[in-house]
Amino acid sequence: MMELVPDFGEGSLSATATLTVRNPSRRPVPEIPVLLYRLLKVTSIRDAGGVMSYRQHVVALEDEPRQQVNAVTIRPSRPIPPGGVATFTLVYQGYLAGYEETGSLYIRDRIAPSFTILRTDAIAYPMIGVPSRRANHAAGFPEFDYRVGITVPDSLTVANGGRLIHRRSEGGRMTWTYGNLAPAWRMDFAIAPYRTRETPRGWIFHFPQDSAGAVQVAEAVDQSLRLFTRWFGPPLGPAGFSVIEVPDGWGSQRDVTAILQTASAFRDPERLHEVYHEVSHAWHVKSLEPASPRLEEGLASHLEVLASDSLLGGSRAAERIEATVGWLRTLLERKPEFQGIAMKDFGRRNVTDLSYSAGSVMFAILHRLVGEAAFREIVGGYHRRYHATGGTTTQFVAHASEVSPVNLTRFFDDWIESGAWSRHVLAGDSLDALVRRYR
Repeated sequence: MMELVPDFGEGSLSATATLTVRNPSRRPVPEIPVLLYRLLKVTSIRDAGGVMSYRQHVVALEDEPRQQVNAVTIRPSRPIPPGGVATFTLVYQGYLAGYEETGSLYIRDRIAPSFTILRTDAIAYPMIGVPSRRANHAAGFPEFDYRVGITVPDSLTVANGGRLIHRRSEGGRMTWTYGNLAPAWRMDFAIAPYRTRETPRGWIFHFPQDSAGAVQVAEAVDQSLRLFTRWFGPPLGPAGFSVIEVPDGWGSQRDVTAILQTASAFRDPERLHEVYHEVSHAWHVKSLEPASPRLEEGLASHLEVLASDSLLGGSRAAERIEATVGWLRTLLERKPEFQGIAMKDFGRRNVTDLSYSAGSVMFAILHRLVGEAAFREIVGGYHRRYHATGGTTTQFVAHASEVSPVNLTRFFDDWIESGAWSRHVLAGDSLDALVRRYR
């Protein structure tokens, strides 16, 4: 349970968070590591036994020195036994000023009445973790339940992809309380003078000037869901989700029951492919790898191109894929440190931004090699087979190889198991030439 109160006059945030954590290891845990944004300060921590001992320090991540966090270490009265749980309440307050200095230009998070977002990316709420991006990725992103109340002036709306439990008004202020609809791995709460539009799939939260665009986005969600369902079978996750408009530059993202969608898709029909990208993640299989290469982003980037041709008309897919090959070649020339990295190691090497480009080219080649029917079975079959359990890159390769009418060994050796793909791209191969290498 969390209670958050933004102060728009001061640009600050006050919060109380009650967390229940479990020790999944085989050893007692004497300390609980928690992270917060660097300008958020803990003022007290208590459990059922009273005040808890803790220490906090603003430090840089050991593998990203430009990013600073408040690293909080909590010491329970006794170590948490293997399989045991601990519940504690943490009170904190302070400010958000984004993480643009780290190169993550979309993390512009501030407390402001025009637009505020409280999300994982800026660590606006306590997260179990240590000051190491690599270590936290290796630990994975555990699923959890949440119930969060946020109090704002009643002229503003709090948007979230969960279930609205209640709204309570008092003295010109409104408390919006949400709970998760499905096990969550992140939480996003956007605050703005939103208008809302209800659809059979969920809610569209949009800025007042974008009511016409909200109709287009709702149609894009519905049309792309129908299209991908026809291609891959129905998604096995939650049946609905909400779309929350965010300003351009703040980043589109997808979690289990919500899409954060930048304003461009609401204002320019040519940008609706961004909606298709996020919707396609409904067929994503949760990765069981500690440092996922995020190949699902490559698949989503490929599918948005195909959906654009199918839903908006035209035949620009080949042109757009060719442009991605050229862009990737330029990137590899400019950043030689990216050359030779196996796609399966993108997560471990902390280069998952490559998954969008190199991954989309990989899926485009795979699509051409196996043909339409087999490609749909590779994507849809993998989703059906591993949705409940999660999967790995190795399992995806095995599934695709099993379904494919052609031998994919050399292809996956080059594009998944080794960094040979970068050599082929740098050689100046077109998409057609890349495909011919494996026929």
